[in-house]
Amino acid sequence: MAATELKRQFTEDQADAIQNIAWCDWDHATMKARLPDFRSLEIDAFIEKYS
Repeated sequence: MAATELKRQFTEDQADAIQNIAWCDWDHATMKARLPDFRSLEIDAFIEKYS
């Protein structure tokens, strides 16, 4: 059975921007340094800061 999308967390534009930022490819030191922003910034502010 295929997965069913229940609710989108981000708009399609936001999701594209997050993919372009590629935060999951950041090295450990970069991720550790940026973790406070990752946890506290609203998504649009995070995208603006790291795009």
